[in-house]
Amino acid sequence: MQARGLSATDVQNAFVNQEPDHPAGNVKIGTFQYVVRLNNAADTIAAMNDLPVKTAGGGTVFLHDVGHVRDGNTPQQNIVHVNGNRAVLSTVLKERQASTIDVVNGIKNLLPILKYNCPTR
Repeated sequence: MQARGLSATDVQNAFVNQEPDHPAGNVKIGTFQYVVRLNNAADTIAAMNDLPVKTAGGGTVFLHDVGHVRDGNTPQQNIVHVNGNRAVLSTVLKERQASTIDVVNGIKNLLPILKYNCPTR
């Protein structure tokens, strides 16, 4: 990235700005009205590697020139224990328009189902 005059923030901003999911309007079909969305996101992981990051001096720097997009997880860096036993920590992110109370109540309602379906020692 340094050789191409880019910072990590430049790459991040380029990626975020080129992956929009914008509403295109509404369409009425019969008695139903639907919100039409244009999903301009890349169709595959490989296509994300071909996103342009910067154009300068008559050339384009693509994401694959400065990094590599892959489908994966970060390495585990922690272990969770509850009352001395291994446990699972799951991070929950809510959407901006979602009610925090509704999200918490939804999780609480799912816990008995998860407990029933998860193996115990």
